[in-house]
Amino acid sequence: MLTLGIEGTGTTNRFKGYQFPKDSSMNRGDYHEVVNIKKDICVIKWKDSKTVLTCSTAIGALPLHKVQRYDKVTKSYIEVTCPDMIKNYNEHMGGVDVSDQMMEVYRSWHKTRKWPIKLIMHLFDLAMVNSWYEYRQSCDRNKVKNSNIMDFLDFKICVSDFLLGGSTRKRTREEFEEMAKMPSTSHYQPAPIPTIDKRLDGYNHWPVCDSLKAPRCCRVTGCTSRSKVRCTKCNVYLCSTKDKHCFYVFHNEK
Repeated sequence: MLTLGIEGTGTTNRFKGYQFPKDSSMNRGDYHEVVNIKKDICVIKWKDSKTVLTCSTAIGALPLHKVQRYDKVTKSYIEVTCPDMIKNYNEHMGGVDVSDQMMEVYRSWHKTRKWPIKLIMHLFDLAMVNSWYEYRQSCDRNKVKNSNIMDFLDFKICVSDFLLGGSTRKRTREEFEEMAKMPSTSHYQPAPIPTIDKRLDGYNHWPVCDSLKAPRCCRVTGCTSRSKVRCTKCNVYLCSTKDKHCFYVFHNEK
């Protein structure tokens, strides 16, 4: 990151090559600073109620600051010396914590012992969270109503539907015939309504007429008719007759 000109600050729980003072020998507000030979990486051990180890390529210990901390012995607030690195980290760590929290809510999980796969999946989750924040900022700039803004789960489903539903090549006739076949099950379970991005993307929504003993309920809101016409991409049944144009309405209106 240094070769790319990217600076950063973070905490760590291990540091090899140097022995810091023991926690018991440090008082509240004491710190110990170590800088490498090139003077581009700084590591600080600071004691508050507990000790914390921070590393930075942008900030050092100076200048020192005074922060308010609660003392359990005197039961009052006291001033504690705080290095500049710790102060800046505490001021800007909120964004990282929120990002980690969002990733943990809907984290992509895959059982594996290979660390590259875990790292790649973590980067995918991080990119998804950052994209969702950019989406929310875009909605704020365009004054979109809060009720019309997707939450993180809906946003993630829309992205996955687009990546899985969109194709970069032209499907063959055999593939379309295979998609038109109705799966043979003893009990019919209606397919869930697709996301709005998948429904309105205008790509490969082909109608097919299934050979059914009884037509299925139309999935357009407010329609009580039944139909044998199914969308091969959305996998839902929709009316497509002279008097009812539910297939068109479903794929063109929100």
